Amino acid sequence: MNDLWQYDIETKRWTCIQESSGPVRADESNAAVGDAGNNLSNKGPTRRFGYVSVVHKGKLVLFGGFDGSRWLNDMYVLEFATNSWMEVQAQGPVPTARSCPAWAKDDSYVYIQGGYDGMERKSDFFALDLETYTWTELPCLGTPPSPRYFHSCCLYGDRLYLYGGYSGSERLADMYAYDFATNHWMLIDCTAGDAPSGRSSLVAQVYNNSLYI
Repeated sequence: MNDLWQYDIETKRWTCIQESSGPVRADESNAAVGDAGNNLSNKGPTRRFGYVSVVHKGKLVLFGGFDGSRWLNDMYVLEFATNSWMEVQAQGPVPTARSCPAWAKDDSYVYIQGGYDGMERKSDFFALDLETYTWTELPCLGTPPSPRYFHSCCLYGDRLYLYGGYSGSERLADMYAYDFATNHWMLIDCTAGDAPSGRSSLVAQVYNNSLYI
């Protein structure tokens, strides 16, 4: 699907902003906007799943996914004020096409880690500047996570915490932390207490000093 819905929390009412459209080939999709400028389109992203989406300063930013036949690394931005889409040609080392990476957002960046491209699971790590739509591949020193997808990650303090996922042969129950000050990954001992079983396709959030899955 590629329909778009709005739920008003106060009135408890759903509104369909954009109905699902027919499949669109890559060569029929909207022309990219090189400077992330003002060319808006109502077509929006093609049907897909396993993509990344975040809200930043009145916009919904969407990246990648799988459309049923192709893995994608395109990017679209929805302006909430006008409910109009624009396709953005991002700058820098754009991540290769993939679906189902883990992602997290702070005030300036969205971070994506891992994912699957139809051939292999990924273990790379990228940051997107949400002001300029410029990608940077982050160094992965120390003990980085093994390749995976369908995993989760959250930001806490000056670290990103990553948990679980699917390796292609097993559901994982390991946890890693990335220290942005040193660009090092470290394996976290998360076996104490009633630890969760290995799992994929989960979500994770931080509240106070706890991570919930």
